[in-house]
Amino acid sequence: MLNPFYIYNIITIFVCTLYILPVSEFNTNLDIFLIILIISSLIISLILGNIYKQYFQYHDAEENLKKGKYIPLIIIVFLSIFEFWYTKDIPFFSTTINGIKEYKEFESIPFLHMFTAMLSMYYSIVYIYHAISYETNRKLNILSYFLINLLMILFNMRSFFMINVFTALNILIAKLRSNGKIKSKYYVLFLLISICILYLFGCFGNKRQGYDWNDNNYIEALGLYYAWPSKIPKQYMWSYSYITSPLANLNYNIKNNNNSFNIINTIYEIIPVSISKRLPFYKDKHDCILIKPYFNVSTGYCNSYTNGGYIGMIFIWSFIMILSIFTTKYANDCNKKQKYMLFIALLDSCIAFMFFTNTFSYGGTAPALWFSTFMLISRIKIIK
Repeated sequence: MLNPFYIYNIITIFVCTLYILPVSEFNTNLDIFLIILIISSLIISLILGNIYKQYFQYHDAEENLKKGKYIPLIIIVFLSIFEFWYTKDIPFFSTTINGIKEYKEFESIPFLHMFTAMLSMYYSIVYIYHAISYETNRKLNILSYFLINLLMILFNMRSFFMINVFTALNILIAKLRSNGKIKSKYYVLFLLISICILYLFGCFGNKRQGYDWNDNNYIEALGLYYAWPSKIPKQYMWSYSYITSPLANLNYNIKNNNNSFNIINTIYEIIPVSISKRLPFYKDKHDCILIKPYFNVSTGYCNSYTNGGYIGMIFIWSFIMILSIFTTKYANDCNKKQKYMLFIALLDSCIAFMFFTNTFSYGGTAPALWFSTFMLISRIKIIK
């Protein structure tokens, strides 16, 4: 599924369907204008998806990219090791094992971490894209992909890993669909694997908080659950809360009219935060308020609302739609099909995870997306 318009619709409908289930006090009735915005955006996105669907066909990578192919991997490994040495810290061990720091305390040379994350996201997708396209050097490309993701896990960038895996699966499904090899049983298998992963995610969440893997009292209290279906294991409460609490927080800000009008900060919502906060006229953003501090994300649209009201939300959604349309001009360029594929795969992931955070300003995705955009419109080779 490479069509970004369909990706938006699928994710939005999925999240809203879960949200309206009467199981948690977090999920209060959605604001009426928010409902209108959501329905309108779904209709427009569906229309655009049908109009431009011919531009989102899968194309294999260029098989002849050999010389210098692993130079980006070497650079990523070097920069990561240098950053660990410079900071005298490996965030994964500090937070997950030792529990002595929060990731936000991790400091490095200005822009270095953003640059490393940008190369890591982009070139990990390059390697897995080549692995999916051809058998040539497949094992080495897969190893390169996993090595980059391992480094990002050591940086404690769990969201980077989730987004990266989603991107790889999206490319794989698109490849199988293009060959006519994907059958209903594969969708069922994918669904079963997802169900198992989400169950294990809940078990791990219980254990991480010091409870037995089957003791769900902690998340049940945190999630304000009151009517969980008896036939569904409560381990899934963790996933449910992570998926729906961002929308609940956005709705909470709208109902409390928590917004100002700052046009500059609204525009800066489509720029990587490490850059925007250093640009002229930047002011501290009007922050989103939270229902509870432990669920601290509010979808990718909340800051747009708090800094620009409904106009801010419409602005960032319109920007995403326009970007998706504008780049279709490169879809049939025989010299840019590979770069277009990489761009669309990244764009799909950014759109998919907007339900969670603003991926167009988040340091793990935004720099890579803009780097991919630059590569798409330029004549620079990816790796050759």
